[in-house]
Amino acid sequence: MHATRRYWITIGLVAVLTVATVLTARPLVGLGAALIGAVLLAYQYIFIHALARTVEGLTVEIFTGRDSILTDETTTVILRVADHVGSPLALAVEARPPVGARLTGTRDVSLGADETDHEAQTEFEVTWPVTGTFEFDRPQLAVADRYGLFEEQLPIDARSSPTVTVEPHRPQEMHVGSGGERIGAAYGEHEAMAIGSGLEPDVLREYTTGDSAARIDWKTTARMNSAYVREYETDTDRETVILMDTRESMTAGPPGETKLDYARQVGIALADNAHEFNDPLGLYVVTDEGLATRFKPAANRHQYITIKERIRDLEGVTEADPASPGRTQAAARRATNQLTDQSPFARRLRPFLEEQTTRIQQIDHDPLVRTIRSHIRPLQGAIWTAIVTDDTNRAELQEAVSLARRGNDHVMVFLAPSVLFESGGLSDVAGAYDRYLEFEEFRRQLSRMHRVTVFEMGPGDRLETILTSGARLYRDRTRQPQSSTP
Repeated sequence: MHATRRYWITIGLVAVLTVATVLTARPLVGLGAALIGAVLLAYQYIFIHALARTVEGLTVEIFTGRDSILTDETTTVILRVADHVGSPLALAVEARPPVGARLTGTRDVSLGADETDHEAQTEFEVTWPVTGTFEFDRPQLAVADRYGLFEEQLPIDARSSPTVTVEPHRPQEMHVGSGGERIGAAYGEHEAMAIGSGLEPDVLREYTTGDSAARIDWKTTARMNSAYVREYETDTDRETVILMDTRESMTAGPPGETKLDYARQVGIALADNAHEFNDPLGLYVVTDEGLATRFKPAANRHQYITIKERIRDLEGVTEADPASPGRTQAAARRATNQLTDQSPFARRLRPFLEEQTTRIQQIDHDPLVRTIRSHIRPLQGAIWTAIVTDDTNRAELQEAVSLARRGNDHVMVFLAPSVLFESGGLSDVAGAYDRYLEFEEFRRQLSRMHRVTVFEMGPGDRLETILTSGARLYRDRTRQPQSSTP
């Protein structure tokens, strides 16, 4: 409770009357001072009692039109206040959106002490420029008595308050599949790691010796000119580990449609799936310098929200940080090479720098492989590993997949084909088609590993152009020698 200026003026009046009583020896003046002081104390008690009843009988609700939006979009927020006890105090309730949100309009509701209508609401707009999950802060209640003597401000609980998830702009043509075919199961239907006669079809893979002919998918076989079978899996619990690659190669592509933009959407979908089924979820993020983020698998709301926020905030690094000399292999090597003299200082410093160069080389070398070997393989239980990366480092990726498919663990790989993100458009469609066929052969090679499923991810429109136009040009190119033969 805070006393207003009017209260202190009244207290000053009481003090003046008290002094006048002493100076004039008139008890009646002193009686007036005592009466005014008693009234102030009574009003103070009434205010405290009314404030407690008001807080107890006040209902505050905050609503938004949508709980999930994209960055820089605007939502309408409704603030509704209901006074169920008919408070004698003047009320004002202010909504408090998260820090970083931009407001348009009035965000407070007022109820006068003499008003008969004890409900009111207001609407205002909020623009969300930052990705993440945001919760409104507790509304702020401001009260004042009708005489202007006392006032108070305090946070109160809202009966309903929204949680808004702000996601980055998604690529327009999102494709996840294999061999140009979209596969809905790529986002992780809840299946077991052990293949059997389960409930739902999981994924397609090429036919291998020993597969039952009853499991051949003839439609896909006819389209792909190669035998394909469907694997069926049964429902079970599992631990999901997402391994995200954010190295420099993942920044290829136009703004808003880089490899990392597509990888981010896949990662969020995988995390959403684990959250839906309450599966333990873990996240490991690698950069050019090694492991940058580590969350061991856990099944709780905070873990799911934190991991999804971390994936939304992922950014690729296009160059070394110039403010951190010595953190990369090249910087350490340059420092070592500059020590060309044979001074005592150089002789003492060179072994230290050479040791640092060796250490940094170990940090920079094969971050996917090292992360799986050091952090994912030691995990206990049935692990479902999802590797989200591109096809730049193919030998490293093969080794990483081999390490991840330990025991009965299952591995899913989501690959961004570099040919779909090349600069300069598709001026050479035939060449792009050849490079895609090379990628597809690599994807199939990985898929032939036991308990490994590999998908491509990228812009569907560009892939369709390569497959249709490239295949036509390829056929025309192969027919030309035949037509020239006499």
